Amino acid sequence: MPVEVWDAFSKATNTDGFDISVWIRKWCKEDFDLTFKMARKSDVEYVKKAIYIAYQDRYFELFSPTLGHAALPMDGVIKNWTSLHMKEETIKYEQNKQ
Repeated sequence: MPVEVWDAFSKATNTDGFDISVWIRKWCKEDFDLTFKMARKSDVEYVKKAIYIAYQDRYFELFSPTLGHAALPMDGVIKNWTSLHMKEETIKYEQNKQ
């Protein structure tokens, strides 16, 4: 994710890198109704899979068979999902400060 997105998010929410799992759990609950602790590697893999499937459903044209066998890189999809949520949270926190 872009550094400026992380900087704005961490400043607005007072979050450091160790707190990000709290946010990911929150966003997974909101987006997918998934609840877990993010304590095990299998939790992380489950989150990645849920995000990737959601993107396949939401952005079918990006995963279209007419594009050949090319698929979007999972890391890019995860970073995009995370960045979008960080931007949304930053806006919410900044609006609540006013």
